[in-house]
Formats: sequence, C-alpha cells, structure tokens
Amino acid sequence: MDEKELAGCIDHTLLSATATSGQIKQLCEEAKSYGFAAVSINPRWVGLAAEQLHGSGVKVGGVVSLPFGADLTKIKVAQAKECIFAGADEIDMVADLAAIIEGDLK
Repeated sequence: MDEKELAGCIDHTLLSATATSGQIKQLCEEAKSYGFAAVSINPRWVGLAAEQLHGSGVKVGGVVSLPFGADLTKIKVAQAKECIFAGADEIDMVADLAAIIEGDLK
C-alpha cells in the first residue's frame, strides 16, 4: 500500500467543541490535499464542510451524540437527519454504552 492508498483510508477529524470555521476550512483543504477519505466533524460544521469539499471526492461525516452516546434515540435521529440535510455523506453515531452494558436492546 502506498501513501495515496493509505490516505484514502483515513478520516481527517476535528471534533473540538471550540473548533472555528477557519479550522474547519483548513481541515477540508488538508483532506483534499492529502486525499483523505472523509472529514469527521460536529454537526454544526457539516454544511460548511459540504460546501468546501463539493466535487472533491472527500466525504463529509457528521458525528452524532458525541461523546457519550447517551442521547435519546429521537434526539439521535433528529441530529442524523440534520446532518444529512446539511450535506453529510456519512453519519458516525456514538452508541449508548450504558444501554449496551445493561443489555438494553431498545
């Protein structure tokens, strides 16, 4: 596997609560430059990243229910829908660890 193939397997990520639009734009430029598979960002930035990456081949991934996954299912669904409507190609949803530990299949 060469560097280009490896880069195509990587999601370039910025999930800081204090990330700025300038940092998201930089993230997108880096993703295009290196040929990363996707950027992974908080829902607030999905629309901006979708604009920045349009036509580049780099996917936009919105992260839902970060960091604990403890949101109610209807909240996760609403977040996922908003990400999709804003231009996300992928959704990374954090599972509810407490539900998994307790065997709660709902």
